[in-house]
Amino acid sequence: MSLEIQNLELESRDREFEDMVNWLSPLKPQNRHQTFQSRRLQNTGKLLFNHKTYQTWHGSDDAGHKYQKILACYGMPGAGKTIMMSNVIDQLSHECSDPEGKARKAVIYLYCDNQDQKNQTPVNMIASLLRQLVLVAPKVPDDIFKIYHNHRALGCNCTLEINQTVELLI
Repeated sequence: MSLEIQNLELESRDREFEDMVNWLSPLKPQNRHQTFQSRRLQNTGKLLFNHKTYQTWHGSDDAGHKYQKILACYGMPGAGKTIMMSNVIDQLSHECSDPEGKARKAVIYLYCDNQDQKNQTPVNMIASLLRQLVLVAPKVPDDIFKIYHNHRALGCNCTLEINQTVELLI
């Protein structure tokens, strides 16, 4: 097989992967995270890491549990939750990476925006978590590609249903 044909096949697979990822959820928390990182002043939110509640959450052992740790931050709009959590995401991402920066564990997250309630449906929010896992996975699970191809074959522009999304995520 010529190098040109191999390159075309790779481009086609890359396009299909990108289409599939975009089909999973229109929400792109990684893009929003980069925006919040750029707005964050140095050392913003570092005090949180010393807070007893955070340390208890961070130090808890989830071995043997079906569900992993979840940290939720809620409060009034404009209180600084987003910037603070962007710091937590960076810290956890650093801790979950090897010395070369490659992730050993996935850190997935979701930013809520009270001005984007139209796109922040339960399905899109849960599928956004799945999307993040797919982006860091060494291989896309066959079940996800199968459902994606079935929707495409039917000419359906619809997304996953909530039960499908939860099953794929778990």
